Amino acid sequence: MAAVTVILVAGGAAALLLVRPGRVKMRVEQAVSKHLHLTTTIKDVSVSLRTRAVLEATGVEFRVPDRPDLPPFISIDRLTVEANPFRLATEIVRGRVQLVQVEGLRITIPPGEAKHEVMASGRDAHESQSAVIISQLIAHDALLTILRRRAGDAPLVFQIHELDMRELGFDRAIPFQAELTNPIPTGEVVSKGTIGPWQTAPSDLPIDGDYTFRHADLDTVRGIGGMLISDGHYQGTLDELRVVGTSNTPDFNLDIGGKPVPLSTAFTAVVDGSNGTTHLEAVDATLFHTKIHAVGDIVNQGRPVGFSISLQARIEHGRIEDVLNLAMHTRRPPIVGDVSLESTIRVLAGHTPVRDRLQANGQFTLIEAHFTDAQVEQKLEALSRRGQGKDDDQGVGRVSSNVTGTFRMAAREIWLPDLSFRVPGASVVLSGTYVMPTQTMSFEGELRLQASLSNAVGGFMSIFLKPLDWLFRRDGAGAVIPIRIQGTRDHPEFGLRVAAALRRGK
Repeated sequence: MAAVTVILVAGGAAALLLVRPGRVKMRVEQAVSKHLHLTTTIKDVSVSLRTRAVLEATGVEFRVPDRPDLPPFISIDRLTVEANPFRLATEIVRGRVQLVQVEGLRITIPPGEAKHEVMASGRDAHESQSAVIISQLIAHDALLTILRRRAGDAPLVFQIHELDMRELGFDRAIPFQAELTNPIPTGEVVSKGTIGPWQTAPSDLPIDGDYTFRHADLDTVRGIGGMLISDGHYQGTLDELRVVGTSNTPDFNLDIGGKPVPLSTAFTAVVDGSNGTTHLEAVDATLFHTKIHAVGDIVNQGRPVGFSISLQARIEHGRIEDVLNLAMHTRRPPIVGDVSLESTIRVLAGHTPVRDRLQANGQFTLIEAHFTDAQVEQKLEALSRRGQGKDDDQGVGRVSSNVTGTFRMAAREIWLPDLSFRVPGASVVLSGTYVMPTQTMSFEGELRLQASLSNAVGGFMSIFLKPLDWLFRRDGAGAVIPIRIQGTRDHPEFGLRVAAALRRGK
């Protein structure tokens, strides 16, 4: 028994010699500096031998050389390796550790221009050959910070709740799995993929993986709302990451007065990690039954204004009621029908509501549109009947409308310079404005009738209007009547532009 005790004591002493703190500290600093071209420092290394051997390193920092202005690329408060004394000694000698526990891990990705020259040895990172040095690394409650290229821009900060990395080496892609909180929009992300091999700059690190994004609260993005879920794949570098994915938001909404609507997308985007800008290469969205294709950019303008958005959007054979539900909070949309639209959309950076920063211009076409208000439908039927010169007892059936025009919107006001509205027997061409907050309108234009003025009015009054037919007959139409429309959306007022009509008679 005494002999066994002597052997164990002697073995422990030998293991302690092999894992001398000073020797371990020097080996780690030299190896990392050589292979990663990072300045490596360790404040303290200690080894304790009880029933198990514990190697502990504190104050570990990896820095970009010659850039004292940057925070450490990686800093670790405490790094722990635990094993039986013989195994720990063997691992240190072989240069391979089975399990490393990390506390206080902080990763800071510097801007892309913080790249540095390959070390004087002339060896590129791709030429660095090494075996696996850590079989598994586990960290809890770490921080990932991505610095911006422009001074003063707020960094992106991700809270990493769980990080599990396997088969760590200098010359290979390292498998990882992470659970983290996305800052904007706030939500929980689970990601699995690979990172590496090491490059000459942290921002050039290759990364490839899949993600799931859950409980993403769009209310944390000013101007929009809803709970989003998303799945996808990403590939590239920390400086330029391409993301292909899908998203679903059953209650998407904007602060422009609409109501929550279901929105799903399939997208391809490129994220510039150095400045926070996202280029949308393609977004195919479905809003109820309407498909929208968009491309554009979400640009980080920096503090204090935040992000601006610039999009080119196109709708082909969509439904106008789907679009109106997003913009109007009514029991039912005022008009339904087929819509085609092309538009440039901009949301200026700032902290005011989106409805005050939204700008748009484009063109649209409504085919076979119907108004949902019964009184409006009756008036359109009457207009169609009069325009064709039919009597009141002659039916025209349910009237559908075709509407075309261009528009420009800013500061919650819509300019419609050439709005064209057609029903069988009549058409209206208008130019004017619509103010969204007050729902007031002011338009001027012309009403063109297939029938003459007297035939359109019909009845006893047609006798007195017959002499005036010549005044309104022009351009092949039975009557062209100068009109104006003013008032509100619910109570429009129609009137004759008398001065314009009289000028024609001169």
